[in-house]
Amino acid sequence: MHGLLVAAIICALVSGPEKIIPRPASYRTGEKTFVYDGKVKEVKASRSFARQVDKLGIPDFARDEAYALEVTPKGVTINALTDKGLFRGRTSLDMMLEYGDTLRCCSILDWPRFAHRGLLLDESRHFRGKDYILKELDQMSKLKMSVLHLHFTDGAGWRFQTEKYPLLATRGGWRIGDTYKQWEYYGYNFGCEGDGYSYGGYFTKDDLREIVKYASERYITVVPEIEMPGHSIEVVKTYPETACLAPDGSRVMNHSVCPGSEATFELFQAVIDEVVDIFPGKYIHIGGDECNKSAWRNCPACRRRMEEKGIKDVNGLQSYLVQRMERYVNSKGRSIIGWDEILEGGLAPNATVMSWRGTAGGKQAVAMDHDVIMVPTSRCYLDYYQDAPVFEPEAIGSAYLPCERVYSYDPGRDFSEQDIHHVLGLQGNLWCEFIPTVAKAEYMLYPRAFAIAEIGWSPQEVRDWKEFRPRAIDYIEVIKSHGYNAFDLSAEKGNRDEMYKRLDHLAKGRPLTFNKPYDKGYHGSWDVTLNDGLFGSWEFPDDRWLGFRDGVDVTIDLGEVKDLHYVGGSFWAHAPEAICPPEKVEVWLSDDGNDWHLAGYRIREIPDAAKDIMVVELTVPLVDKGRYVRFKALRRDLPECKLMFLDEVIVL
Repeated sequence: MHGLLVAAIICALVSGPEKIIPRPASYRTGEKTFVYDGKVKEVKASRSFARQVDKLGIPDFARDEAYALEVTPKGVTINALTDKGLFRGRTSLDMMLEYGDTLRCCSILDWPRFAHRGLLLDESRHFRGKDYILKELDQMSKLKMSVLHLHFTDGAGWRFQTEKYPLLATRGGWRIGDTYKQWEYYGYNFGCEGDGYSYGGYFTKDDLREIVKYASERYITVVPEIEMPGHSIEVVKTYPETACLAPDGSRVMNHSVCPGSEATFELFQAVIDEVVDIFPGKYIHIGGDECNKSAWRNCPACRRRMEEKGIKDVNGLQSYLVQRMERYVNSKGRSIIGWDEILEGGLAPNATVMSWRGTAGGKQAVAMDHDVIMVPTSRCYLDYYQDAPVFEPEAIGSAYLPCERVYSYDPGRDFSEQDIHHVLGLQGNLWCEFIPTVAKAEYMLYPRAFAIAEIGWSPQEVRDWKEFRPRAIDYIEVIKSHGYNAFDLSAEKGNRDEMYKRLDHLAKGRPLTFNKPYDKGYHGSWDVTLNDGLFGSWEFPDDRWLGFRDGVDVTIDLGEVKDLHYVGGSFWAHAPEAICPPEKVEVWLSDDGNDWHLAGYRIREIPDAAKDIMVVELTVPLVDKGRYVRFKALRRDLPECKLMFLDEVIVL
């Protein structure tokens, strides 16, 4: 017994490739071990390794990062074709050593599936600065990630020092309101650097050069994003000549710049000049998403531009701006990336599309022979709740994206073998409207960033959630020991308990009539949603929640008169999204569908303005009979209550 215990302890202290995130493409292990002595034999561009890579048919983009790592009783050897490959091999060795110096003898042959394995860090909504970026670059490097998408201009703050347009940073980088919500509440206004009451900050050019150098040393490319034409209220409020004109000649201070004004192009071209001087990578991201084009329709400058260029509508006007900026970026030897809205009105000739509104934009761009980076919200938006929202700190909206759901994503599954070369990869996006601190940012990033890294690096056929989860739990403890804050995956509460239940009740499968229509935009599983025996999950809105805009009023035919004891349902509530539970539910009964009586009702007790996500159960106990059950959920006519969601009408 003592021998077995000693063996178990020794086994626990031995580390091997089974600990590595992202999982290597292939590896073999032996029974012997080696106590690491601090020495590594590195072999670059050997003919034997080159032949091995050739034989495997590894894609050209992956050859630079391919490596072989071998641990024998005599030592550690890393083979690669390039310095980058040697670095990736040392990264794997370092991760194994996080669990102890005794290494299991093994042979690893490894290379990435996709070139673009990225994270977006949003510094506009909340500025954390250089040290935070450097810290996260360290972790990205350990996860073999290749791209940092630095989102440092947006309406909530311009975070990039510029020489020709200094007010972008010294005013547009200092907003009124410490939090994003406060800034919205105070009318999207800005103060000034040093005024003592504004919140903000920005990267100096020296900061950015240091970040780029630090990233480059870890073989990470920094992609800067300069948002245009939307998400730009900080631009129009600091340089009003970039704003549209109203018919009365006043400036329209909304979130979009004016594509009819030459001042707009002068500003962004000057900014691009400074950006290319700092960021040596191939790509510059120009945004292009969620543009409010309402002012363009009546702006004299925009209308003149449309007439001069033969542009038919405002989507074409956005396309004009994107294509003109692309030509300028191309003239600097660089290429643009844009969010999938840049497809609207015609795609710029050489643009790469970042597909965030699902996968349709990516498929459309590939069909047009363009490269894509896949970032669908349902899999890659790390600002969503990662555990049951009722137990988690505030996140954006009420979307639920647990680590397992992130890990389940395969960016290649929507593309044919002939088209997959256009899929550069994927990235996790951490938008920070509700993430003010470094600690909360890291809590939202990790371990879901582990999943993004493994999706991007490891072959699809070797990935398995049940095998990944314990590795992730172990590595969470490692990064915590290095000063990172991370979500505790081992204590995950998971999806709503009710969603795993299948309830047989009197209304299940019976004919149901909608006396008031449901909202076709939130259709759940359509007409069967409310009596299929299935309850809603935290993955809201999913196919189990049905949305209504004018209250619920449904009639269920039970087939014959039955004794009834209970009628009720569960309602989703989240006041910030204008989703409210009903004020009252009523149960009406009838034997023939003509003569009705009110059998009971229940009034809710939580206030309209409750901010937390919650599921509110409103049930009516009965001692009654009836064949027809009419269930009504009544709402108050309040502007802050626009939607109501119900998952099941239960009749017992």
